[in-house]
Amino acid sequence: MLKHIAIAIGVSVLLLFISCAKAPENEMQKATTSMDAAKMAEAETYAPNSYRIASDTLNAAMAAKQDADGKFVLFRSYSKAKALYINVEALANKAAQEAATEKEKIKNELAGMIQEAKGTIDSATLALKTIQAAVSAKIDKKLLEADIAEANSGYMDAQNAFAAGQYMTAKTRLEQASQKAQNVIKSIEEAKVMKAEINPQVIIHTNMGDITVEVFLKDAPIHAKNFLDRVDKGLYNSLIFHRVIPNFVIQGGDPTGTGYGAPDEKSIPDEKSPYSNTRGFISMARGQDASPSQFFINIGDNARLDGMNFSVFAKVVTGMDVVDKISMVPRNSQDRPNTPVTMLKVYRKISA
Repeated sequence: MLKHIAIAIGVSVLLLFISCAKAPENEMQKATTSMDAAKMAEAETYAPNSYRIASDTLNAAMAAKQDADGKFVLFRSYSKAKALYINVEALANKAAQEAATEKEKIKNELAGMIQEAKGTIDSATLALKTIQAAVSAKIDKKLLEADIAEANSGYMDAQNAFAAGQYMTAKTRLEQASQKAQNVIKSIEEAKVMKAEINPQVIIHTNMGDITVEVFLKDAPIHAKNFLDRVDKGLYNSLIFHRVIPNFVIQGGDPTGTGYGAPDEKSIPDEKSPYSNTRGFISMARGQDASPSQFFINIGDNARLDGMNFSVFAKVVTGMDVVDKISMVPRNSQDRPNTPVTMLKVYRKISA
């Protein structure tokens, strides 16, 4: 009886060893199929963490199988490898599902992103095309034009990738294109601020139209500051152009409206300016009887005034047609307009 029991136990143990020694072919096949499906679902791109865990588990399963392969048949066990392969199947299926969900999410987001990127690129293109020369001089326009070209190229790449179902690629290219366009806009805005800090603009609002002038605060600081201080205090508001001469100058800013000024006004020190008294440039009036608040706008080429301490401190940016119109108004023998030409308000322009 004992002999039969011993034989039965021996057979059972042998069968157990044989069972453990059998390679988990079915589990391996299922794991491989699931990993292939996850790869087809682009899980490596859209669910990288889950895909990496599945891949690492697959490597562990293969290592466990290889370890079992190297043992003597009676001591060979694939139980660890089998469990790992089963786990790989579950992890790969999870990665594929996550990838599908994320891919659909990005696809839905892209429609809005494409419109937003196009708007940003168009804004940057328009900003670069319409900047004033004074701002343009403070940026590398060719470099920014190259950035816009690159942004447009990236935008086209993104559209092609979207059409091909490569949504992550499309998203990346859109983000890069938008960033390029945003950098262009930022560079232009910084140039505007820089330009405004160095050369602020002032609007002379007259009863005959507006004249916008750029003040050379860096190149003629004494005269420019004198002018800007008066502008900021509103001292030019309601004053007149008391002297107008066609093809020469229009002159104004005297608080008395006479050209002789107030007796308590302090004179301005001489200052060398790098600019010349030519059409559109502005100087402060000088002389024993001249008011230090007076300025004149050159209509003709008056370079002969450069050697007479008439320091140019500003230039007309827009509104020379208004200056010309003022110069042609009817006047008396002292070149004073018969009908007052008034500076209704003079104020700093806020950069757009």
